[in-house]
Amino acid sequence: MRLKKSSIAVLAALTMVIAGCSHGLGGRMSGDGTAASTVTFSVTDIPPEYNDMINQARNPATRSILPNAPFNSSSGLNFVLTGTSNSGKKIDTAVSVSNSPPYTFSVDLDPYVWDLTLTAYKGLVADNKKALIGHCTIDLTKGNGAATFQMSIKGLTTPGTVKITGSVTDTDLICDSYEIGIYNLYSGELVTEYTDPATTPPATHQSNAQQSYDTVLPRVTPSTFHYGDTSVTPTPDPVVTLNAGAYEYRMVFYKGTGLNKTPIGSYSDTIVVYPANDLDKSLGEIDVLNRKPTKPENLRAYLEDKSEDKDPNYYYVKLTWDPSRFETNYELKVQTSSNDGTTFPPTDDKIYGFKATNSTAEDFLASSIWHDGSLAYGSKTCTIKLQLGKVYEVSLQARNYIGASDWVERLVEGPTTSAPVTGHTYFEAAAGKHINRRRIHYDLNHGTLKLDAGVPSTPQNTFTVEYSEYDSYDGTPKPLPLLHIQPSTTTPLAGVTTLTRPSATPPAVSEWRKWLNPNDGAGVTAALPTPPTPITGIYKHENVFLKADFGFGLEGTVTITGPQDIPTNKLKITYDEEHGTTNTPILATPPGSNLYPVPKLTNSNATWITVQFNGLATPADYDNLHCTAYFASGAGLMSKVDLQATGNICKFSTGDYTPQRFTLKVMAEETATHQMRSRTYIIELY
Repeated sequence: MRLKKSSIAVLAALTMVIAGCSHGLGGRMSGDGTAASTVTFSVTDIPPEYNDMINQARNPATRSILPNAPFNSSSGLNFVLTGTSNSGKKIDTAVSVSNSPPYTFSVDLDPYVWDLTLTAYKGLVADNKKALIGHCTIDLTKGNGAATFQMSIKGLTTPGTVKITGSVTDTDLICDSYEIGIYNLYSGELVTEYTDPATTPPATHQSNAQQSYDTVLPRVTPSTFHYGDTSVTPTPDPVVTLNAGAYEYRMVFYKGTGLNKTPIGSYSDTIVVYPANDLDKSLGEIDVLNRKPTKPENLRAYLEDKSEDKDPNYYYVKLTWDPSRFETNYELKVQTSSNDGTTFPPTDDKIYGFKATNSTAEDFLASSIWHDGSLAYGSKTCTIKLQLGKVYEVSLQARNYIGASDWVERLVEGPTTSAPVTGHTYFEAAAGKHINRRRIHYDLNHGTLKLDAGVPSTPQNTFTVEYSEYDSYDGTPKPLPLLHIQPSTTTPLAGVTTLTRPSATPPAVSEWRKWLNPNDGAGVTAALPTPPTPITGIYKHENVFLKADFGFGLEGTVTITGPQDIPTNKLKITYDEEHGTTNTPILATPPGSNLYPVPKLTNSNATWITVQFNGLATPADYDNLHCTAYFASGAGLMSKVDLQATGNICKFSTGDYTPQRFTLKVMAEETATHQMRSRTYIIELY
């Protein structure tokens, strides 16, 4: 609540205080025997102490919960005038103050110099609950007089009560409980007790300043709250009682109850309690709850060009999206079809994210599909590995500690995306929204394939063992012609694809005749799925395997692509302290897995990890070692660290990183082929 000028004006009109005053005392003598005088007292202005309390309420925060007006027709205040004259005569009488401005009362006093006190009591005078007090000195030796009382709270610590009600906006219907407390404005400690000065000696009682409640079911928005409200049924709230002063009022809202509750919003205010005042305020509707994240937008998928079989039997798909709001991380759902995309069994769905925010999600950075990027807060892209010959679909949602957004499927656009990515080809999101890449693998059966026989042979256009092409299935079957092979005697040969094989008998060169299904030797005229799938003459999603026939029928063996990973026996990975000499081998645990535990400390010092070649041939079959580590910290924010080798040795410290699982990718050049090979380790730093 904000302190408004109108509130001050009303408080000014209704607040009563008496400032000390002296009326013509210089050279006066005491009473001369004349009759008593009628004195009219007026009560005006906001006392300085009230201003102090209001300023005190303003300074710590922009809001303040101020007391109800201390005096009106229904306030229940009773006024008593007491005093002593310079003759020793005393007065102790109840007075009646008008209920509307100007606030005045009149009494008859003998013609002396009087020192007077006006006290306002809450309820019965006998209860001694002082709410306001004022003092004044007046000289009546020369006749009737008048004085202005300014009531004050100075020196009064009479307890008051607090009752707060209101509601909180709960758009996501997630608020299960709340806790309200009143705290010392400066120390921040909970006010657990109050002192009642009306007793001798003053007694100490429980304040009931901390109260917790579950929200009313069924959940609605706004959701109501109450504090110190004795009208609540069936169980009234305990009365909150505090000594006069300024305090911090604090509310915390939770998702969940008991030990499993999570804070989802808070509200803090400064509250002013006046002596013997029953503060009863409604905060109205406040909007302070955090919310579930908004959903990400414009999810797109791109094929990383020429990524097929970089990891054998896989290809890379780059996902991009427009970020959501309020997320701590994203979660990726990958659905795998059991057929051509018609059926996606829910049991095959995988959700990747962060265990910290979703215990049922698979850790994305340690997963088999991760290739690059992150699902952490603020990320806009990641690259995943998908298997050739299968149909996938992906969707994305944002998550925070409150909940998750709706799942977002890929954006449906035209054949050309409005957001091209260099080095990538857009996967058009047709009606089926399929992601697929399949391999058409040709076993050349000891023949030589020239993609353009009219130019000199190069490694780019001439193949002697195998050859593969790749294509995608978007949900619509379509014919796929195979390699169009022509005789090597064709004239001219420019642009002509030939496939020949040396022969021990005339003719010296055998020409390709047809493609065979390597499983049953049947001739194949169009790209067919691998049996036993009975689909004829159309291209769908499966990988295709074919073998060249040169007129001899099915013979020979199918050549399998050589390894793309660096063999494990060619690498040595160890750990030790920085200048240690033990160099303990890092072993997969359990054996056969790809999880390598490493202690964060070795002999109480930061652990250093060393990667180097091991058992290389002569001349060396691998060179140019390079390492890249992908660390995760806090909410899973990825930190990519390139570790350049010195003398084909990568050595780095784990000292800057918290215990976690991180990915270590080791790369090297295979000298025979000049191709980069790699091996990935999942390091469990504990």
